[in-house]
Amino acid sequence: DGHDRPVPGALVAVVHPHVGRAEARTHSGEDGRFEVEVTAGEYGITATAEGPAAAYQAPKSLDADQEQELRMGGRGFTVSGHVTDDESAPVAGEAVQLVRISRDVADLFFAETDAEGRYAATLPPAESYQVFVDSRELLGKAHSIEGDVDRTVDLSVFRQGPAPGSVVEWIRANAIPLKTPEAGHGFDDMKPL
Repeated sequence: DGHDRPVPGALVAVVHPHVGRAEARTHSGEDGRFEVEVTAGEYGITATAEGPAAAYQAPKSLDADQEQELRMGGRGFTVSGHVTDDESAPVAGEAVQLVRISRDVADLFFAETDAEGRYAATLPPAESYQVFVDSRELLGKAHSIEGDVDRTVDLSVFRQGPAPGSVVEWIRANAIPLKTPEAGHGFDDMKPL
């Protein structure tokens, strides 16, 4: 942190600047140290926790066994909230991504939900952020936040998967078949539309 004390439990993300996703994420240990394995290349690094403001290192070339130091602290604001699913149950162990809208690249900050679906992150000031659940199995709406004041942002997600039987039945009962997408075959099949 700004007083040279280690920050245990910070969520550290190594971010590919041209992909817009974390290449790797890990937590810092009790001594504030972290280790990740990524292919050599150009990356930005962020470290996020509740308390000291998140740290951001602009993308630079990283090679094998290269140490990086991130300094958290300074002025910041806290975004916290709950993540629940479509049945209002808490969603645990998922990453919440907080994307700073700025001229920088790779400034993606992360928090993780606890057993009750709660998350919190202290972020550096910015005009705006996008907040959403970063998951391949869960879908949800991104929320925009403006200004740098403490706030609560609750997120709702749903799990991807096969449609329920009632939805499949409704589609079968209400589908309008089209004979061909090619021109020159008349419009009879499109009359119901």
